[in-house]
Amino acid sequence: CLRRAKLTEKEAEVARLVLKGLPSAEVADVLRISDKTVRQHLSQVYTKCGVASRAELFHHVFPS
Repeated sequence: CLRRAKLTEKEAEVARLVLKGLPSAEVADVLRISDKTVRQHLSQVYTKCGVASRAELFHHVFPS
């Protein structure tokens, strides 16, 4: 999903950290961006991947 979604570099970084289980606040700290910016990038990731939540993103990337 992530490669096919044509994510920006920052969107891909946010997605990878979220998929590792980090909450938005920790992603913001790691990437040195605001929590609001993380949420904006995550919203774009969801849209590009056709999902609506972290759980759906995880199951889309790692289907069971």
